[in-house]
Amino acid sequence: MERICGSKEAIRCEMLRMRRQMPPEKTARLSEQCRKRLLSCREFAESGTVFLYLDCQGEVETGRLIQDCLDHRKRVAVPKVEGPRMMRFYEIGSLADVAPGYAGILEPAGGRIVVPEKGSCMILPGVAFDRKGNRLGYGGGFYDAYCHDWRDAFRIGLCYEWQVLDQLPEDPSDCPVQCLVTDRRSRYLPE
Repeated sequence: MERICGSKEAIRCEMLRMRRQMPPEKTARLSEQCRKRLLSCREFAESGTVFLYLDCQGEVETGRLIQDCLDHRKRVAVPKVEGPRMMRFYEIGSLADVAPGYAGILEPAGGRIVVPEKGSCMILPGVAFDRKGNRLGYGGGFYDAYCHDWRDAFRIGLCYEWQVLDQLPEDPSDCPVQCLVTDRRSRYLPE
C-alpha cells in the first residue's frame, strides 16, 4: 500500500495520472489477474445477479468478465447515468446491448431496470481505495448515492494493487466496499 496524501481532488489527479501512464499491455495483463481472482471470490461465484461497470480510461477491464457471467447464466446489470448523482442499472444480454452515453462511457442502450437484492454482487470501479474499504471515484457521487439506497448487494472494489492506499479522506456520504480484489490478492474489509 502506498501513501499519497492530500485532498480527494489531489489524490484523484495523481492516481489518474499514474493510471494514464500504464501501457495497454500492462493494463490487459493486470486486468486478467484481477478477473481470475474475482472469479474465485465466493460471493461473486455464488451470486446469481452481478452489477458490473463497463471499463473506461484504463480501469480494470470488465468485458471478458461480463462475458464470463453471461456464459455462466448470471444476470448482468450495468449502470446508466440518468441525472446528477443518479444512475440505474439495466440488464444486458450481451456487450452488443451497450452504446456511448454519459461522458462517452458505454451504457446500456435500453432494457429492464434491475435492483440489488440479497445474494447479488456489485463490482465497483474506483480511482483509489484504502485498507478500510473507502473508495475514491471520479467525484460525481453516483456510486455512493446508489449504494446508500441499495445496500443488499455484496460490494466488491476491483482495482490494481497499486491503487490501494493506506488512507483516503473520509466523508459521511461514502459507501465503503466489503471486499477488495486486485491483481495480487483479495481481502475482506470491516464494515
